[in-house]
Amino acid sequence: MVELINTGTDVEKKKFKKPKDFNEGQDLSVQYFGNNKIEYDEYYSLKNDKESKISHDHILILAEKMFSKYPKLRDILKDMANYIFVDEYQDTNPLIKDILLTHLKQSSKEFVVGFFGDSMQAIYADGVGNIEDDDLVRINKTQNRRNPKAVIELANNLRDDGIVQIPSNDENAKNMVGGQLVEGSVKFIYADNINMLESLRQTNIFSGWNFKNSKETKELWLVHKLNAKKAEFDKLYELYNSDLIIELIGKIKNGINKGKLNIDTDGKSFEIIAIEANITVRGRGNLLDNIKLNAGYVVAFEWIKDKNWDEVCDFWINKDSLLSYKFNGLTGSYEGKSVRDKILRHLDSIYELIELYKNKQYNDLLRKTKFKISCLNDKKKINDGMIELSNDKLKISEIVDKAENIFRIRDDNFEEYINGLGKYLWERIKELPFSEYINSIAYQKEYLPFATQHSIKGSEFDNVLVVLDNGKWNKYDFRTIFGSGSSTQSVQSSTKKLFYVCCTRARKNLVIFMPTSDVNVIEKAKELFGEENVIKVRGEL
Repeated sequence: MVELINTGTDVEKKKFKKPKDFNEGQDLSVQYFGNNKIEYDEYYSLKNDKESKISHDHILILAEKMFSKYPKLRDILKDMANYIFVDEYQDTNPLIKDILLTHLKQSSKEFVVGFFGDSMQAIYADGVGNIEDDDLVRINKTQNRRNPKAVIELANNLRDDGIVQIPSNDENAKNMVGGQLVEGSVKFIYADNINMLESLRQTNIFSGWNFKNSKETKELWLVHKLNAKKAEFDKLYELYNSDLIIELIGKIKNGINKGKLNIDTDGKSFEIIAIEANITVRGRGNLLDNIKLNAGYVVAFEWIKDKNWDEVCDFWINKDSLLSYKFNGLTGSYEGKSVRDKILRHLDSIYELIELYKNKQYNDLLRKTKFKISCLNDKKKINDGMIELSNDKLKISEIVDKAENIFRIRDDNFEEYINGLGKYLWERIKELPFSEYINSIAYQKEYLPFATQHSIKGSEFDNVLVVLDNGKWNKYDFRTIFGSGSSTQSVQSSTKKLFYVCCTRARKNLVIFMPTSDVNVIEKAKELFGEENVIKVRGEL
């Protein structure tokens, strides 16, 4: 790690930054860390007086460098496992591919690596996508066990890798009934504007669809923001994704680090630094003025404005943290991924207690809390306490306080975080209703009938409605599926793959809704879906 910090490439040095108290030309040595450990966490921080932190992204870079440099490490891995299988290879970080296909080849020990996945489902920008290697034996899987005939035909029209899928010959496959392939249906619905979707739901196009049953029916949008509003955790979502104060801190830090802002920060408050920085954003004007004029930031700005810049500049909110509560197939339970911050992890622990109580798993509840029952009064105390915790109208701070008072739940990592890097986040999140957190969990557990198009890869539903609305996201352009729109190759490729993933979630019925009046889009849709399956929604609906 010290080597990467001192002599790494520009990209590596951007990840492995020197401690704040080091000058640009000053090299770091191992002695800087003393006897302190370097721990895995969701952020990067180097300290010489306590444990340092490195994140998942840093671990990958370190691992690739170590496998490249140390032959013994390559031999040890091969001795530990004769086979390594990589699932969903298309989403694998390129550094993992380099370790397995480049560095391990340099070891003479026998070894087999297998990559399982589908390059047409490569929907994440940081994934490897397709893998080309002369030593790999390609085995094409053509049998489709999920989709009905209509969706298989559409999917084959979208694929651009030469693979043509056919129905499974297994009579027990999900897309077979009585030994026959399910016919299914696909429809492309278009209208002049997105607002017509609501009235469209009441028509016989969706006859038999139950939008309240999230296990059978799913509605897919491109961005989480719209879904967060529907699911009623929009304030929590905005805090994690578009907080203006965090945006301003980030822009000032970036300007100072890149030498674009020549500001002496020594001993100055956040407000003074923000005034001197004079950060403006196209279309929005001065960012500090935006904050001061926004009623939603009055309390937060009053709290932070006089704090020393040296403290404020470390405040940070990880955008990936909120929606990182995922199902772990190994444990069979939902849990926070490594990027989940310590505030949300603490709330997860409290939520788990509430769920155990609601599901009458009392032994597990007692085991988790280490609460001892010695009399009837202890039982009453637990019951009364759980009733209080189940009141999701309370603020998040009130729920945390009650959990600590009732069960003596104390988390040192949580306490350290809200008094350090997470101090600003805690100041903001603690005032939100606990119901916003609960709703965010319900959304991630797919209890609700809507999801983003990215989040459902691997899932399947009887009925799928895909809404082709870009919002303000320029990484995708759904018009490109139909031969119009962006001419950028990366946009065309990522859009087609995302659309392919959405379409292939359907076990029976697929409806695509697109607000458009583009004649070229409509004609291309007729080619893809069949003219009889392309329907115009008229104003009288």
